[in-house]
Amino acid sequence: MNNIYLLGLIAIIISFLITPLVRKLACKFSVVSIPKDNRRIHNKTMPLMGGLAIYISFIMCIILKRGPISKGEMGILIGASIIVFYGILDDKFELKPLQKLSFQILATCVLMFFGLKIN
Repeated sequence: MNNIYLLGLIAIIISFLITPLVRKLACKFSVVSIPKDNRRIHNKTMPLMGGLAIYISFIMCIILKRGPISKGEMGILIGASIIVFYGILDDKFELKPLQKLSFQILATCVLMFFGLKIN
């Protein structure tokens, strides 16, 4: 399946279907935002980890596409996995800025290793 528009539609549908499951998972593991100061925009407890649903739909679409996974796609998958992993850790434990930066640098190094560039 190489039609980018069809894959995009499938990603939207998968994200839409998976989001309620991710919300339940976030609540089960107490990965929630509790309004405890003025920095929070919500008035009530909100589940986090919404990026996980988008990540899962992205992974599924990479698997559904035709042909082998390219070197660039592999780099994006590994880099995205690092970002999602640190995002979940940050949602659960509120990591320090330097810890966040170290994960972002690691993900960037993975992309560079796989030869990805922004033109």
